[in-house]
Amino acid sequence: MTNKATNDSIKETPIDFSYGRMVFTESLTPSILHENELNSISKENYRSRKILECIPDTIFIARKDGVIEEIVTPGSDVIYNQQIVGQNLDRRHETRDLLLIRETVSKILQDGISRSIEYMIFDDDKNKYYYQAKAIAFDEQRVMVFAHNITQRFVRQKRVDELNKLLNTILDTIPMELSIKDPSDEFRYLYWNKELERDTGIPAIQAIGKSNEEIGLFSNSLREEIRLQEEELLRTGVSLTLKTHRIMPTGKKKYQDLMKFLVPQGDNHFLIVSLWWDITSLIEAKESAEKADKMKSAFLANMSHEIRTPLNAIVGFSDLLAYADDEDDRKKYSEIIKTNNELLLRLINDILDLSKIESDTITIQLEPLSLNQLLNDVYRITKLRMPEGVMLEYDCPETDILLMADKSRFIQIMNNLLNNALNNTIQGTISFGYTANADMVEFYVKDTGVGISENKLETIFDRFVKLTANQNGFGLGLSITKGLVKIMGGSVRVTSQPGEGSVFYFSLPVFPVPDMRT
Repeated sequence: MTNKATNDSIKETPIDFSYGRMVFTESLTPSILHENELNSISKENYRSRKILECIPDTIFIARKDGVIEEIVTPGSDVIYNQQIVGQNLDRRHETRDLLLIRETVSKILQDGISRSIEYMIFDDDKNKYYYQAKAIAFDEQRVMVFAHNITQRFVRQKRVDELNKLLNTILDTIPMELSIKDPSDEFRYLYWNKELERDTGIPAIQAIGKSNEEIGLFSNSLREEIRLQEEELLRTGVSLTLKTHRIMPTGKKKYQDLMKFLVPQGDNHFLIVSLWWDITSLIEAKESAEKADKMKSAFLANMSHEIRTPLNAIVGFSDLLAYADDEDDRKKYSEIIKTNNELLLRLINDILDLSKIESDTITIQLEPLSLNQLLNDVYRITKLRMPEGVMLEYDCPETDILLMADKSRFIQIMNNLLNNALNNTIQGTISFGYTANADMVEFYVKDTGVGISENKLETIFDRFVKLTANQNGFGLGLSITKGLVKIMGGSVRVTSQPGEGSVFYFSLPVFPVPDMRT
């Protein structure tokens, strides 16, 4: 036999992956091959089997139409095992993944270039599994696929993504500002939450990747101070707690507590986390308490003065009365004592009312009131006290209204406003009345007196406020009026022009009048 014949007999044939083994499909004539060549082939086949057993991926051959033709690896994958050989698995894919697989296989068979994809596939019980696959052309109609099950990795990554989303939602929702800086990158921002966006007016997209200098945040001196603080933080590792404030885009000052601390990132690399939380309400509460304490001291001082004035008159004229022989003098002293007794009693009643209003212990007894009848009574009583040169007018509507209100407190409100008008009107007119709609009744008291300057309009309802030093009264009537109206569910306001007079308004809600018929 010639060498040519020998060479033709042992020509190399394609490798077959049947049943996970590499074998030669054409028979080899033992008489031609030497024994060492047979041993070599056997060793190669054994090594190939072992290699396939060690491969963690599943290798299979699939036709262009999607039918799994052969499982090459000997292992048993949860999806790609011998049970699916000869089956088309298209029904196990979602439409999006199925289109991706078909498109990828088509391109591989066209140009012979291997490609990698990731996809999801169902088992028979509709459980989801995720694979990462690399496919190569096996021949013109088939591809060889190396499929790696990444389900656990995918589930873990999905869980991590969900936790990151939850964390971002929390960080963007909490009512505090939060930022993260990278000191190794010139202290540029890595994170900038929603609260920081709202308070600075700077979107995160404009802040992340930039430093304070690049953003233009803060003044030059403050930026330098911040840099020194953060360098000290990096040097010592000790967290910083500071009190600071920020001017909001609205112009309002916001007081904050600031904490800065380090978060290790490995290899001696740290990030700087800054947290600001709003303490404006605490500061304002403190200032309000201090203001209230000052007002309390001022109230006690004013009250002491106002009580002492009629008491002095009572004590002094009582002594004079004891030694007065003239009847006219005794009568005059008695009138003075009586007047100051009434002033003292009214002052004490006002102080008690004010105390009940502020402690919310005042009692309101609602009853149906005929407004026209009630205001007519107020008109008749007030008219008796009108000074010469001042006229009193009551603008009485034609239609009467039944209002649920506390009669004594309503009269007290009207008297306080009318007394205020009398104290500030030397000549002209004082008028009062009301207008009504379905929900509210608005009452007014108008005078042509001295009026109120603009700088006193905001404080006119405060305690012990008088327009002039020699004005009659104690300066408590309007404060009590405001408190009573508020307790009865209404509001009070004033308009005024100096030299032209003032108009005081208060409104009360309209409550249904109960049917008294039984």
